[in-house]
Amino acid sequence: RMVSVNNNNQMPSANFAFTINGMNVVFTNQSTPGSYQWTFGDQANSTQNNPNHTYLTTGTFNVCLKVTNSCGAKEICKEVTIGT
Repeated sequence: RMVSVNNNNQMPSANFAFTINGMNVVFTNQSTPGSYQWTFGDQANSTQNNPNHTYLTTGTFNVCLKVTNSCGAKEICKEVTIGT
């Protein structure tokens, strides 16, 4: 008798890439499925899967993506430099 166990419940992984075009940034979510909370380092945020964000000023911003599922949460942050 063989028993097969499929455990889809795993801690999420968080990762993203981004493309800068002037003051606009396109973020590409590379994380496992879950709910997403983006913070863009300028008081703005999003829960979209692949958000676009337009910065109003130049500078370096700490962008974070938090991924949450039934097993927990994982966060990754990256610096995004606009116009310098």
